[in-house]
Order: sequence, then structure tokens, then C-alpha cells
Amino acid sequence: MNVFVNPEQKLFPYACQKTYTLCNKLGGRIDAIHNHGNTMYTSLYRRSFLGSIFLLICCNSTPKKEMVKQQPMEPVVATSTTKNTNTAEEKTTITTDTKEPEDNKQTKIRPTQVLLVLTKGWNDSSGFLFGYTNYNGQFEQEIPKTPIIVGRRGLAWGIGEHPPQNGTIKKEGDGRAPAGIFSLGYAFGYEKTANTKLQYVQMNKDWYCVDDAKDSHYNTLLSWPKEKGLIPWKSAEKMRRSDSLYELGIVVNHNDVNTKKSKPMGGSCIFLHLWSSEKGKTAGCTAMSKASMHTLLEWLDPEYETKFVQLPHFEYKRLQEQWSLPLIDDEEVFTP
Repeated sequence: MNVFVNPEQKLFPYACQKTYTLCNKLGGRIDAIHNHGNTMYTSLYRRSFLGSIFLLICCNSTPKKEMVKQQPMEPVVATSTTKNTNTAEEKTTITTDTKEPEDNKQTKIRPTQVLLVLTKGWNDSSGFLFGYTNYNGQFEQEIPKTPIIVGRRGLAWGIGEHPPQNGTIKKEGDGRAPAGIFSLGYAFGYEKTANTKLQYVQMNKDWYCVDDAKDSHYNTLLSWPKEKGLIPWKSAEKMRRSDSLYELGIVVNHNDVNTKKSKPMGGSCIFLHLWSSEKGKTAGCTAMSKASMHTLLEWLDPEYETKFVQLPHFEYKRLQEQWSLPLIDDEEVFTP
């Protein structure tokens, strides 16, 4: 005889196979399982009337909890916002994903880029730059040892993301570059575009960086065309210079006016920019060759959390573990 089974009954294998021994004892034997079209059935050799009736009951009876179909994982619509690399324009992309059980979710760690500048001591005006990327807890050096110059009087503790430190504190006009940990802002230059993923702003004759500590625009980089009237500040840097120092640069978020740490005389207009020569000095910025700046602009990625770390070598050794910074080869930094 043929015993027909609803193909949607998920317990079919369970009801027939688990009761195989019992059915035999009662007089029924399952010879084969067939699949004809949309109908599944078993071929049963009748050994006794009681065994046949029992097998009919087993193979067509399904507990309610087994009849509930497993629902497929529902798609999730996720939105992410990205910025155009050369403008402030935002775009939104939509992606589809599937929900995962909570136990299967893994925390995604955002990679960190560390741009490191080291000098021999507080009063040295030259040093070296290195670039590292942290992938899941492991730093990899991606920018090799690169010569740079800093303030004409060396370094002093600046106002950034690091905790307060003992020692000389940077002040407006002191000729020192800021030491500590800082985030980076947008890139800038004389041309309309630059080869960088960072937001880029072209500097023209209307752009200034205000270093007048008594003005409300202190430590602000802004455009002030003639149509806006007379300039309110007494002192500012012209960002479109007659030389090439600001032909390419990056804003360092030092003494950020948007934070509570900001101080009126804490130092202003700190950039990474081009140097006049390897033996030159700056008023408080960090400068490098044009080739090195191109390498840096191509490497920096706004999708990563980027930190600019600038310290004397011995201070870096003291703070490296405490601040979770890359391990460095001391012999590579400053050869005796």
C-alpha cells in the first residue's frame, strides 16, 4: 500500500524513520521513500493490519511546534554617509544586509592611522616623521622615516586630545610647535584639487588664518572677500602666500576653538605644510618636502581615525605604552 504524506510536513523523516523498528514489530515494513512531483510517499509492504494502521498514524501526525515554518532572515536596509574627497558634499548609499543572531555579531574595530613626528629634544627644530596603521590591534609602518622641520625654538606642550602634562606650555608667538596628540582637519592648497581622500579647500587671496588673540575669529581659517567689508582683526596670516609654503598643507586641530580646552593665547594657525629647505625652521608648524607631502596626502584616509602625535623622542618612550602608541626601533629614529 502507499501512504501519502503532505510534503510540507517537516516531521516526515522523523515519524517514519524513528518508528521503523516499532512498525516492523507490529507488522509493517517500509520498503522505500518516493518523490513523485509534489507528492512524497512511502511504499509499505503489508505484513499485518495493525502495523499498517500504526504507520499511517505515525507518518501523518506532526506536533504543532514542528509545523511552524522557519522564517528566512529578513533583509536590513542600512544607510551610510560618505563625503566626496575634494568637496564637502555628502552622499548617502543604501546597502542590504541580513540580520545575524546576537551571538554571531562581531565588533568591528575602526582602523587607526598614527602620523608620528619625533625630535631629539624639546629645543630641536628638526626630526623625523613616520606613518602607522593599526589593524585590529597590530600597528604596521606604512610611511618610512621622513625628514621634517618644526618650530625654530623646538616643541612645547600644546592643547589637543592628550591629558595635561608638566613642562613648557605652548603660547602664541613663542616659535614652538605643539607637542601631544591632535586630530587633523582638511587639506588645503593653491590648486583647485589635490590627490587626496581628505576634504580639500583651495586657498585664494580671500583666505586668512587669524592669529589676533583678542579677536573673536582667533585661530580660525576663513574666507573674507572684500564684499564683507573691513577686516575686523589686527593680525592674520594670508593663506595665498607669495612663496610655495602653503601650496599644499593640512590643518592640525590644535587649540580648537570648538572645545572647552581652547585658550585665547594658546597658539594658532598650526599646519603641516611645505618647507623652504631641510635646514629651515618654522614659526610653529611642521614642514616637509613637497614629495613627502604628496605621500602623506595620498596615505591619509578619513575613513580611519587619524591621530597626529608629535613629541621629543624621550617623551615618546615614556608615554608609548600609556597612550597605546606604536612600538618604534630607537636605533632607526636617531642614529648616534
